Amino acid sequence: MIVHKKRLLGLLLVFILLMGLALSACSYISGATPTSTPASGRDPVLEQRIEAQLEQMDSEAVPIYRQATIAMDAGDYAQAKQLYQQVLEMAPDFATAYRRLGYLESNDSNIDRAIELMQKALALEQDGYNQSALAMVLLQRAGPYDYQEAFDLASQAVQLIPEDEQAVVAWLLSASAVTDIEVMRQADERLLQVAPDNPLGHYEAGLLAANDGKWEKAERELLLSKKLGFSSVAVQSTLDSGISKYALVIRLVRLGVFAMGLWFFGFVFLFLAGAMLSKATLKTVATSQYDLALKISPKERRLRSIYRAVITILSVYFYISIPFVIVLLLLVVAGAFYVFTILHTLPIYLALVLVFMLIGSLYAILRSIFTKSREAITGKELSRSDAPALWYLVEEVARKMEVEPVHAIQLMPDAMIGVTERGSIMKKMRGRSAANPFK
Repeated sequence: MIVHKKRLLGLLLVFILLMGLALSACSYISGATPTSTPASGRDPVLEQRIEAQLEQMDSEAVPIYRQATIAMDAGDYAQAKQLYQQVLEMAPDFATAYRRLGYLESNDSNIDRAIELMQKALALEQDGYNQSALAMVLLQRAGPYDYQEAFDLASQAVQLIPEDEQAVVAWLLSASAVTDIEVMRQADERLLQVAPDNPLGHYEAGLLAANDGKWEKAERELLLSKKLGFSSVAVQSTLDSGISKYALVIRLVRLGVFAMGLWFFGFVFLFLAGAMLSKATLKTVATSQYDLALKISPKERRLRSIYRAVITILSVYFYISIPFVIVLLLLVVAGAFYVFTILHTLPIYLALVLVFMLIGSLYAILRSIFTKSREAITGKELSRSDAPALWYLVEEVARKMEVEPVHAIQLMPDAMIGVTERGSIMKKMRGRSAANPFK
């Protein structure tokens, strides 16, 4: 049975989104303060307008209302509740007092009573503040029809007070509750414009980014929401649902692609550098092959230094290239099996060939690393006493050519002459390798 990966990914995104929405609603609503805005953030113009409205009803209720608001902002909810009730006794049609009493009842988890008070406020005054307040408590009650009613109220509220943070929050949470993704995007964008440091806005931005498959952005937004004060439990639960894992995979893939590209361009650069140096060396040899004095010009000496550096880098690059070659082999075999999966077929013989080729290649690579190569050149070794003149000639050539001294001379049956160099890469880099002429 084959399940399409797109379908699995879609199910994962829906799971993350729904779980995140539930966590965000619970975390934000349950942690909300009774007041729509903190004391330091109250709009003085709005407060003056509310007090002016109350003064027309009963001027003696204004100072009591002010004391109630001060108590509410200070966290003395019992005192605030008592004072707001006094205001309502003096001004029974004062909608703001009903709304703020509803906040206080909501804070005491008396949700039904809070809804009753909010509905009374909305019946008295059809404004955005009362609509968004009622939407928030309906979200807390979470009845069968409460989400949709909250969404309708919040949508109307943001039309009346588009710059009010609580109205936009109610709009965002209610859109989340009814799982209207497009409205969520609009509401979250609006919230981050109105209140850039609102933790809920960044949390929801993370959920939306996850829904779009933008895992790294989702992780950043979620961590930022945690930093700004959102529930760490909710953030961590959402991250653990798969967002952190996919973000890590994307970072590793990006790093791997970058490293592979860097390795490839390094390989091309070294290849071109070697080709140019070979051409330059052959040209130098061609122009100096009749110089019997074997004098090395400054240009040739500089060329040798560059050549030595390139060869040393290539020697190191060989070992650097090994993990990249292994990764390429694995990717080729994995890609082949992925194609088989897409085609809904799996040729057994071809699969076995690929597996054996992979195992054989990996074995050869690892063997080349850990197995010491045997000496390929074998012949009769000539000591100084066997051929003193030859030893003198070879050492004189090495001295004039300014290369490493000869350590051994071997006589071979073939009609050829050459020099081999023995020793590890580190010895060669430190100039401690052994040169063995043979002929």
